[in-house]
Amino acid sequence: MLRALPMLMRGLINTAYLTVASVLIGSFAGVLICIARLYAPKPVRYLAVGFIDIFRALPVLVVLIVIYYALPFVGVRFDSFTSAVIALSLVLAAFTAEVFRAGIMSIPAGQFEAARALGIPFPITLYKVIIPQALKIATPPQTSNCIAIAKDTSLASVVAMPDLLKQATDAQALMANPSPLIAAAIIYLIILWPAVRVVAWLETRGGASAAKMGPD
Repeated sequence: MLRALPMLMRGLINTAYLTVASVLIGSFAGVLICIARLYAPKPVRYLAVGFIDIFRALPVLVVLIVIYYALPFVGVRFDSFTSAVIALSLVLAAFTAEVFRAGIMSIPAGQFEAARALGIPFPITLYKVIIPQALKIATPPQTSNCIAIAKDTSLASVVAMPDLLKQATDAQALMANPSPLIAAAIIYLIILWPAVRVVAWLETRGGASAAKMGPD
């Protein structure tokens, strides 16, 4: 494990880059798709629904393989890192759109009506009134989605991206010993287990807040 540690650390850095890029792009795109799904003209809404349904149904691995191996046949080529970011971002965007849609739909319609009565334009109402509340509601499930994407970064090893898992399998083959794979599993656990506990804390805190608001 100690001999493999430098390789694993290089893989961990690549995994961190991949996770951050995918979470940022996927989350931002998901919010935009959610808004299109709810408030855009009907043809755009249909496209948004189709996007959400398709990428919630397809496994990340299938999306990744199509982007990396199939698109070159039509002249579109991406390197392994870009392919992984695109695949993970597409899937996260679909789940993010549904999470935020649920958050927005849970906000009373009276807030829209009050903003309209005050003469506040709809985009400002959405940006300053609705989305901040939806963000608070959506944070626990969205955090869970981000953790799932962080775990799915291990699939990037299928397209030869030198992430943590790929470096571990290379070290295992080089040393003819499974210890690097065990070390990689320990690293994943050390990093992701606290994130899982944060999600549980957010869910508990959200449930307590809802209970306090109930009697009112």
